[in-house]
Formats: sequence, C-alpha cells, structure tokens
Amino acid sequence: LITVLQKGDPRYADQDRAARRLPPVDNATLEQLDLIILSDCDPNGLGSVLQARIVDLVTRGGTSLVVITGPNHLPQDLAGTPLERILPVDPASVINPQVTQRPLSWSLSTLGMSVPSLQLDQPNSGWTDEPPFYWLARTKSVRPGGRILLEASINSTGEMAPVVISQL
Repeated sequence: LITVLQKGDPRYADQDRAARRLPPVDNATLEQLDLIILSDCDPNGLGSVLQARIVDLVTRGGTSLVVITGPNHLPQDLAGTPLERILPVDPASVINPQVTQRPLSWSLSTLGMSVPSLQLDQPNSGWTDEPPFYWLARTKSVRPGGRILLEASINSTGEMAPVVISQL
C-alpha cells in the first residue's frame, strides 16, 4: 500500500509507513501495483511522464485504475492528458455538479445487478438503503465499452445518471 496526499501536511509521510511525499516513479515499484486510485486528484501533480506510465500499466500491464471525481478536480481536468484516453467517459462531456436540495439516491443498474462484486451481503438490503448524496458530476455520454454499474435518479421524472462506470 502506498498513499500520497497532494495537499496536506508533508509530515504525514513521516507518521505512516505507507505514506509517501511524492508518487512513486520507478518502474520496479510501479509494476508491483495492482490498483491505482486517483481520488479528487490534480493531474498536474502527477506530471505527464507518470500519467503516460499509468496508461501503460493499465493498458498493457493489467493494473486497475479507479478515478473518483471530487469537489476540487473533476474529470474535465483530465482532458488533454495521457489519462484521458483510458477513461470510460469523454472529460469534455462532463457537466459540472450542482448541489441539490433533494438527496440523490443510487441503485444498481440492470448490468450492475449481474456483477457479483456488487452484490451485498444482506439479502433484504440493497444499494437503495445506502446514504444519499447531494451532488453528482454528470456525463452526457459513456464511451463504447463503458458499463454503467450504479446510477442515480437526478430529477422528479426519473431520469437516471451514471454514478459508477466500469470499463475493461
């Protein structure tokens, strides 16, 4: 496990054995990674060389990549970067989130219902029992190969928007 905080106290890395001040860039370390999670990540803090290396790890090495939208860095920040081409959405199609007064609830899509890793332990509970959220970065379209696994009702007409999109 390696963690990197882009913002925060740099002494954090002195207190946690898994923490690093900077992302790893050496091939030996990168090739051992099974999963890379970029959560609300500023791509400029990674640099184009590391971004290109991540693309290579994902497309050729079998490393999984999870990109989580956050309030500071939306998918639009990935437009024009090496990472853009491996996203399941076109960053230019993402609509900036607006905070809603009505909570958004999520549910498994039809495809998501068939994914074993998304099946919950409790037979009578489901994704509809999970805590609501109040903003969502929406996309106008999903790229070919993108699979919508979780979705949210975004208005009173029942229009659904992707929350979790997977791509092989």
